[in-house]
Amino acid sequence: MAGVAETVAVEVRDLAGEIVASLALPTTDPVRTIKRHLRDHCNMPFFCQRLVQGIATLEDDSVIGQLPRPLHLTVVVVPYDAEMGDALLDAAGAGDVQGTEQALRSPVNPNHVDSGGATALLIAS
Repeated sequence: MAGVAETVAVEVRDLAGEIVASLALPTTDPVRTIKRHLRDHCNMPFFCQRLVQGIATLEDDSVIGQLPRPLHLTVVVVPYDAEMGDALLDAAGAGDVQGTEQALRSPVNPNHVDSGGATALLIAS
């Protein structure tokens, strides 16, 4: 049937081997689709997730249909990097949009506060 994308089964396990997600996704979707699902349904911060297949860490832009099958992935959730919190606050305070975006794409707590209790969002405003 034209217009219907092929789907592929994706199984995601945590480091303990427990299944955290079983998905059927279009082969044309990027890996970031899996990470969004884990963020929305498993409360895993998007930029703290590392999806691993075998020994390879998958890139967010990788197309699911181009990955080796079966798609049995492991999610590793890395902790927030406290040093990046200060970098986020500095970039926001300087009005550095690119630096702020770069910091937010790292495993940084977006609610990191300065000594006065201000977050990057408050500082940027």
